[in-house]
Amino acid sequence: MKKQINQPHQSLLLTTIAIFILLGAFGSVFAQEGIGKKYNSRDPRPCSETPSKTKAPTIAEAVASVICNSEHEAGIETLYLVDDVKVTQIGKGTPYKPGAYANISDIDVDYLIYPIRGSYKKYQCTLSDGKTPEKSCLLSDETKADGNCYKNTFGQWKCGLSDITVKDSVKVFPPGSTRAANPPAKDQPNAKNGDETNEKPADKADDKDENGFPKPDFSEMEKYFEIVRTDYEFKLGRFNMLVKATKKTNIFEWYMTFYDADGIKVSDRSLNGNMGSPELGEPTKIYGYTPTEKEMKQVTKIVVTRKPF
Repeated sequence: MKKQINQPHQSLLLTTIAIFILLGAFGSVFAQEGIGKKYNSRDPRPCSETPSKTKAPTIAEAVASVICNSEHEAGIETLYLVDDVKVTQIGKGTPYKPGAYANISDIDVDYLIYPIRGSYKKYQCTLSDGKTPEKSCLLSDETKADGNCYKNTFGQWKCGLSDITVKDSVKVFPPGSTRAANPPAKDQPNAKNGDETNEKPADKADDKDENGFPKPDFSEMEKYFEIVRTDYEFKLGRFNMLVKATKKTNIFEWYMTFYDADGIKVSDRSLNGNMGSPELGEPTKIYGYTPTEKEMKQVTKIVVTRKPF
């Protein structure tokens, strides 16, 4: 029974150690300055080179280590950053087991390995020219993260966290960018209606369906179709439409574009259906793929437009 109880812990430890192996490849870039510029973000934070005098990691040491070991550039096109890192628990340490971690060369085997729990926000950012405001980062809220800390041969605690339950993310401005630091008034809490927020029509209750999601702007589409019925179907990630064509057109020329409150494009995809050119006057089912339900909470405007081939 004891062997079965320890197995999940060993599995978690091996997973965390594997993360450290991967991050080790980026160790040389942790301290480099200027990486954030091409992502229009702040730079990743470097790890301290000061040895720790503690036999077990403190909360502050674990938080600092999680931050610097999580922030790095992967290849030349992706930057990982974290914010709001919290370590809420440090568990009882377990001894190093010879042969179990042969691929990790920097473990100081005289110290115990400690499980940790916590939370953080993780950003996965892509290249950005910074000339125009762009939500070029995917933000995931990792609230049930766990991992481990071990002491390396340089005397520093090396800690990592991961939440394998997280599946959703939303698009945001890069952390450290001007737009992230100074969001428009309408994005800030306590912003009042009627102030200089340029509130969009899609923010009005009349322009939302019974579930609180924006109703698409069909003004251009209505020149070619009679819109009979529409509904969201998030299980399939679709916005469904029952239409009747009034003019000859190809449905693959039509796009649904989703915008957030800043007018930033969240998604832009062509419509789909069983046939490209519906018969005039015949009921036809077509649909467009939506952002995730979580991303839809950012969407304030949807426009359907025609883009001829």
